[in-house]
Amino acid sequence: MTHARDLALPHGYTDLLGDLKSRGQAARPRAVAIVITGSNAAGVIARLEWADRDAHLNGKG
Repeated sequence: MTHARDLALPHGYTDLLGDLKSRGQAARPRAVAIVITGSNAAGVIARLEWADRDAHLNGKG
């Protein structure tokens, strides 16, 4: 059986992954702003989840 760590990555995969990570990080502030300005229940839940996640990542949760 072949383990995942033994498989070769396709050419350009690391560049693609880096680009996707950069795009995701760049899009997050806009997504947060959209959710924060929303007053629906989903927006409230998302704000609470993000606040909890950020507190945990910053060692405060």
